[in-house]
Amino acid sequence: MLALLYRQLKYFFTNKNQNSILLGTLFEHFDASLYGFMAPFLAPLFFPNYDPVSGMILMFSTYPITYLSKPFGAYIIGQIGDKYGRKRALLISMIGMGGATLLMGLLPTYETVGIYAPVFLLLTRMAQVFFLSGESNGGPIFMLEHSKTGYLGRASGFYCTFTGLGIFLGSFTSAVIMKAGIEYWRVPYFFGFITAICAVYLRYKTSETPAFKNAADLKDDKLPVRKLINLIAISAFARILYMVPSVLIVTFIPLATNIPTSQILYLNTLSLLIYTISLPFMGILTDRLTPKVMLSLSIKLAVFLAYPLFCLFYYKNIYLMFFSKVVIILITAAFYCALHPWYISQFMVKQRYKYVSLGYAIGAQIGASSPAISMAIYKKTGLISSYTLLIIIFGCLSLFLNKFKTKEL
Repeated sequence: MLALLYRQLKYFFTNKNQNSILLGTLFEHFDASLYGFMAPFLAPLFFPNYDPVSGMILMFSTYPITYLSKPFGAYIIGQIGDKYGRKRALLISMIGMGGATLLMGLLPTYETVGIYAPVFLLLTRMAQVFFLSGESNGGPIFMLEHSKTGYLGRASGFYCTFTGLGIFLGSFTSAVIMKAGIEYWRVPYFFGFITAICAVYLRYKTSETPAFKNAADLKDDKLPVRKLINLIAISAFARILYMVPSVLIVTFIPLATNIPTSQILYLNTLSLLIYTISLPFMGILTDRLTPKVMLSLSIKLAVFLAYPLFCLFYYKNIYLMFFSKVVIILITAAFYCALHPWYISQFMVKQRYKYVSLGYAIGAQIGASSPAISMAIYKKTGLISSYTLLIIIFGCLSLFLNKFKTKEL
């Protein structure tokens, strides 16, 4: 297993088409996760007139609002990707994301411009999400189309490894900022902008995917309604499975316990490191079991284990919390490694970029509401286990709608 992993690492790191995507996705998820991890610090800067819980609800409420731009970005950039090629679409996406990240670092706070501060925050986040929508699925499509049949799980695993690494860096950076002082909150965004410039340069040097170059033009690009609905359901579950354990818990635990935010952030960073390390192995396992089996199994595990794992939080014991979070993120790792190969198997080459991106964007819009909804339910009921409702409901819906029938890429 380790020898196989070494060969795969060598291939992905020496292939210019693959490493340009890997750097881009590292930046994408570093940038996207920063907002969630730094929400406890940013809430007083942009919503200073509210109590901590209400401030967090307002910060998380920006997710569904800003995600309104995601379907538009997904379809527009996806259309470019299906018509003019994956390379051009991914270049546009990365340039836009880099610019929006720079603007995040330059945002004035409430103390400087008053009520306009949260408005500027909202508009900048909408720009980020617009361009992010072309990257989230365009990246794995590009990477998997450059991979051999039978190795799609491994390609997805390495792609997800860099998503995990980006999230890990976002968590680690937030922990460092917490220790150094909130006045340094802009620094990670400037660092992200520099990373984006490097990613743009590498992408300019890549070649178009063989699948796109060899694919015939579509005679009838009819909207595949049933497939799109199925994809939306599983994408909503994907976003909830990511948001609830990875982002929400970081802000929730300090509010519900006496454990300080700085300690939780370091704990979260350690669990994300475990998640990142597990992803290449989950990718290999996905190829062994097939993506549809791995996807079905991981959803069932999430549905059945979510409630008992979250019930461990009632003990307010940091070791039990850590155990619960590690189990959840390992299930999440298995799920995401199988998700990308399953996505691209559902559509023809010259329609998959826009429809996969659009379906995921709409599903993510639904799932983006989960932190705010979960936090509001907790504020009303005080029940930690209520967080599992969304995981269970959308997991069951995904299993009901999707039969996981796949065809070869």
